[in-house]
Amino acid sequence: MSATLFYKRCLSNQISPNDFQTDFRVKLKLDVLPQVMKIYKNAKMCGNFDGSRIKLHTDKIIGNVTASMGFVKDGNYYVPNTVLEEDMRTVSIHPQQRILAVFRKQIKQEKYADLCYTAKGITKETLILPDKILDKLAVPGLGTDVLSRGPQTLSDMIDQASRQAQQYNTEREKLRARNHSELER
Repeated sequence: MSATLFYKRCLSNQISPNDFQTDFRVKLKLDVLPQVMKIYKNAKMCGNFDGSRIKLHTDKIIGNVTASMGFVKDGNYYVPNTVLEEDMRTVSIHPQQRILAVFRKQIKQEKYADLCYTAKGITKETLILPDKILDKLAVPGLGTDVLSRGPQTLSDMIDQASRQAQQYNTEREKLRARNHSELER
């Protein structure tokens, strides 16, 4: 069955054992399934699939260092088509992009109303989004901290983004150094 049909059946609890082909990869996927079912809370990075797996056909990879989910384009949307028990950085093109926020909605809702994840150091009040995305959201208070400080120039916004990127990179290097020193022990 197609990835879209499979995903719809999963959401409506209409999957049976007969819908699965079993091989050694099934256990790997089942082990990671609980984590990827909450991908909206667990994903930290996204990127384009690097094509490194011969039998894996996907476009985008979203996940973290322990699990990831692949997505393929279906019309105007990306739909899940695979899960991997693997660091998403090893199967995606570098550099990956940090996920700053995740919004979700019920299928019948027109706009995304649930802000279910923000990256460390990001709040809904400091989140600045393009109008193209804001038009799809119904979350009050987005970007209000920035708006209350008055209009910003493009240069100010670039400087702010650069500072946020530097802070993220510094935190990531500290974590990497700490992990390295723990491994040496």
